[in-house]
Amino acid sequence: MTPVFGAPDGQGAYTARNAAYALLPDAQGRLAAVRITEQTGIAHDLPGGSLEPGETPEAALAREVREETGLGLDGRTRLVARADHYWIKPDGARLLNRARYFGCARGGEDGGKIEDDHELVWLEPLDAIRLMRHDAAAWAIGQWLRAGARCG
Repeated sequence: MTPVFGAPDGQGAYTARNAAYALLPDAQGRLAAVRITEQTGIAHDLPGGSLEPGETPEAALAREVREETGLGLDGRTRLVARADHYWIKPDGARLLNRARYFGCARGGEDGGKIEDDHELVWLEPLDAIRLMRHDAAAWAIGQWLRAGARCG
């Protein structure tokens, strides 16, 4: 059964969207995260985001990681966890994020970062758990650690 984080606030409908996120370690075991500058302050997320129409989760993962961090992936992925979470984006959009979390590794060519409000940061996994803005992402990091923090 897929765990669900958050709950509808009763103020409007939530749009379901499929998403993929990276659990991407560096050689020191730190986890890639993005520090996002928003109107309400600073937030931390795992690199990743929504699937475009017709896109596989793995293709979305590679695209989103490149757009947010400029890092390339080597193509090996391992599904670590799935979780649904309700949230309201800073622009007011209500989402039911149907997230997949993948262990993955760097590879290929870096470059192509296009999201100026996303900054790549490397965090110790326990710090990442503490800083994640979404409980689902923090939970997924814990699942990844419990599974041996493996990639691909």
